[in-house]
Amino acid sequence: MGRHGEGLARMSERLGWSFAAVVTAVGCAGSASPPRPLPDARRAAAGGEPRAAVRAPAPEPRKLSPEEELFWFGASGAPKAIASGQKLPEVPAETEAPYLLAPGDTLEFRVPEVKDLNRDEVVVAPDGTVALDMIGTVKATGRTAEDVSAEVAKGYAKLYRKASPRLALKKARPREVVVLGPVAQGGRKRLAGQETLLDVLGDAGFGAKSENLRGSVSIQRGARVLTLPAREVLTLSDSRWNVRVKPDDVVVVHTEDPASVAGEVKRPGAVPFPAQGGIPLPHAIALAGGITDDADLQNARIVRADGRAEDVNLNPVLFGGGGGGETPAPLGPGDSLSIPASKQTRVYVFGMVQRPGQIKQAGPISLLQAVAQASPTQFGAVFNDAKLVRGWPERPEVVPVDLDALLFKQDVAWNVELRDGDVVYIPETATSDVLDFLGRALSPISSAATGAGQASTGAAALQNAGK
Repeated sequence: MGRHGEGLARMSERLGWSFAAVVTAVGCAGSASPPRPLPDARRAAAGGEPRAAVRAPAPEPRKLSPEEELFWFGASGAPKAIASGQKLPEVPAETEAPYLLAPGDTLEFRVPEVKDLNRDEVVVAPDGTVALDMIGTVKATGRTAEDVSAEVAKGYAKLYRKASPRLALKKARPREVVVLGPVAQGGRKRLAGQETLLDVLGDAGFGAKSENLRGSVSIQRGARVLTLPAREVLTLSDSRWNVRVKPDDVVVVHTEDPASVAGEVKRPGAVPFPAQGGIPLPHAIALAGGITDDADLQNARIVRADGRAEDVNLNPVLFGGGGGGETPAPLGPGDSLSIPASKQTRVYVFGMVQRPGQIKQAGPISLLQAVAQASPTQFGAVFNDAKLVRGWPERPEVVPVDLDALLFKQDVAWNVELRDGDVVYIPETATSDVLDFLGRALSPISSAATGAGQASTGAAALQNAGK
């Protein structure tokens, strides 16, 4: 048995992995300059010290155009404080809008002529697609079930001449809105009926307290944002302030002091605001207890106090490396960070790669796919001494992996199918300390209080596993 065969046998025996018989090789990307240090987006121009946070009042509601008035308030128009003062156009007769698919919807797939293709449940994935046998994935988000079904039928027509496939809605996703900001009970709120903004705020525990009246409330609906003064909404001086919410709205509460972190963190809610500067995103995540196992780091979102929304890839923020665009500014007063849940396979790749951090995709992900997406650096990397870590941090186990054989010699026996949470490490030298590196690299996904302890415990466990 050759060297690679022995490695295959050892790995299969210890971890019970299955190996893909893939006859494909991916070449390494070219060398790139080292990752730049992350700049502090709120650092002063001189002296290098962060400026004190400006406790600005909540944003004032802006004047609305006639079209925006009609969109948010209907024929009655907006309250005087934000009305445009112009005559509104005639209100068209209400018609029931077609149901548009989104992640979480469940469909039923039937092909009467090829019953082996039938599926009782096809769920729209977090990336907005549905996956079907033979034709792969089809975009579903923002389309009707009939529209998607027509596209699917065209795909199968190339394979089955007389087949008549049909995709239909079986179970709609929950009718929910999301509440972000310094509220007692933020997160997703299920709508029981035709609920209003006050209903949602009351359910989130945001009442007419004196400190709340000084802030504002924003509603995000698609690409539109409406900002309302919290005092007028909570005291209901005009019933028109009580806007009717719709499924998938995002309601953001802004106050003068705290920022907040919501979603897949261990302690969601308000985070204390420091006396100096803003809260860097890694610090905010640590204050919220660190991320959960289901966190989708690539699709986080920041909602600023003025209602602006920023989509954020947290990989470069937490782990460094390129591919993340501009570094987001720290959280300021009234800002909110939301980290969604992932239903996909997530693995981590660190070391001599251009894009370190989390990689995710629907369905299985192989070692070859993970390394290729992270763009390994050819010069300086020791590919034949790479490491695969499984079970971090509770029961980690380290196994050597020969990426040199996989990437350059097309030895697909090393192309393991990775599991959710696996870690791949490509060292710079043969003497690189993988235990020390992982302890530091993975600390951002733990809380500030427990990160050091977990790294120390994990390092000891890794050392034992490697013996």
